[in-house]
Amino acid sequence: VGPALEPGQVFVLARRESEDTSGLYVFDTSTGEYIETVHTNPDFDVSNAILDRKTNTILGTCWWGYRWTCEPKDDEFAKYWLGLVDAIGEASNVRLIDRAGEDGALWVVETTGPQDLGTYHLYNTATRQLSRLISARPGVEAARLPTKSVVNYKASDGKDLWGYLWLPPGVKDAKNLPLIVVPHGGPEGRDTWGFDPFAIVFASQGYAVLQPNFRGGGGFGRAFVEAGHRQWGQRMQADVVDGTRHLIDTGLADPARVCIAGWSYGGYVAFTATFENADLFKCSMAGAGISDLTAMLRWVRVGDDGEVLE
Repeated sequence: VGPALEPGQVFVLARRESEDTSGLYVFDTSTGEYIETVHTNPDFDVSNAILDRKTNTILGTCWWGYRWTCEPKDDEFAKYWLGLVDAIGEASNVRLIDRAGEDGALWVVETTGPQDLGTYHLYNTATRQLSRLISARPGVEAARLPTKSVVNYKASDGKDLWGYLWLPPGVKDAKNLPLIVVPHGGPEGRDTWGFDPFAIVFASQGYAVLQPNFRGGGGFGRAFVEAGHRQWGQRMQADVVDGTRHLIDTGLADPARVCIAGWSYGGYVAFTATFENADLFKCSMAGAGISDLTAMLRWVRVGDDGEVLE
């Protein structure tokens, strides 16, 4: 991340062997040891830090939870940051892009969300004024975009899981909707709060869309990733299916109109659904899906240039 206060010490984002999730630490380059824990989160991997490069102090630490979340580590910074986030509201992620001016009083801030496709603002901490600079897609009306929420469900083995649920524009009381399930790629990836090209297009056409964060995905710690090892088509597949059945059981989704669509590993899930879950999904769409695991492993181990990798 950058230099810490003492010579030879740096701030690093890392997952220590003794920890499940990644965190922010002070690392001593002369001893090769972590000497201070700045911040960890038991549920999510800390993935970003806001560093004041004039003073070499950490102003805040950030991670993807349900939304992009930053926790202030400096009292002065907290006074402005917490008020700004509260004013913008929980519908949008808030990112600090840069600071300028006297004592860093001018902030360039980016907001993103399901109905905010990317907006840059200038925030003056001295006057507490926020002004819009530019929007990524100024011609898009927010009211005509789908809405998004967090949906919690329990897997068939009792594990508490969650994902994102998109609803078509204008839908308030969602009942018996056609549903498209969109598992993410990776598989050590995850879905996040905000724009998604598949989900937003499908939902804008009248479909409910589920993006489940299934085991094997990243961002939730080492154990969650390892729970997906050797579970392709098995526990990982079941997590996707369990989320789908939850929406059917609650009456939101029409069981006669359920489809699955994915890219890369998500494409593998969609392929697998055609024979493992044919009773549930009425159609399947796979983009760049993995259809031959043996061939994929051979390519991973050999590499593009034919050299055998250890």
